[in-house]
Amino acid sequence: MVVAAVVSVAAGVLLWLRPGADAVAVALILGGHALIMGGLWLAAAWREYRTGTGHGSRSWTGRPSGALMAL
Repeated sequence: MVVAAVVSVAAGVLLWLRPGADAVAVALILGGHALIMGGLWLAAAWREYRTGTGHGSRSWTGRPSGALMAL
């Protein structure tokens, strides 16, 4: 999530430095930001899926994990 914060700040600084940027430039910056963030979210989801350590997730053996164990 640190990378997400750095990308967000970088996009904001670029827009602040170039206030006269046209709509196409803003769309490209925001589109690039969305692609990077989407990739990060997918990577995090894949990592959680592979390790099986998600909150409330179930393992492939059908045993509950996390808060479900108390039930």
